[in-house]
Amino acid sequence: MSAWYTDHEEDGLIAAAKENNVTIVAYSPLGKGVLTGAITDKSQITAAVMKDAPRFTEHWDHNKQLVEKFTALAEKKGCSPGQLAIAWVSAQGAIPIPGTKSIGRLEENFGAGKVDLSNEELDSIRALIKDVGAKGDRYAPQHMAMVGR
Repeated sequence: MSAWYTDHEEDGLIAAAKENNVTIVAYSPLGKGVLTGAITDKSQITAAVMKDAPRFTEHWDHNKQLVEKFTALAEKKGCSPGQLAIAWVSAQGAIPIPGTKSIGRLEENFGAGKVDLSNEELDSIRALIKDVGAKGDRYAPQHMAMVGR
């Protein structure tokens, strides 16, 4: 679950979790790092599971609009795009579990706990997701069996 992947809102998983009083643990709340704004060009994508996936290839030009607008919201808020992404997932009632490879990113991610989002800001993010929303499958066809699709 992330601003980059909201499919579970439509497929009933989140509704079922709420109905059964189960907390969602959000894997990849940074959208494989894309929502941090660090990936600005699809040539920077090196992970095999991502580099052939439609979300990162044929739909990249559309999807980078979401990242650019998300980054602008973070700048307006005074936080990093990654912090905004994690704070948004938390505001949805999920527990985000972002991955990281450095102490600096860990500290940045931890700082998301200090990002309070107003109802207006939550509405702005929701409108962005609705209006722009990421397109394309997150996995390359050869990886679909690994993720149960």
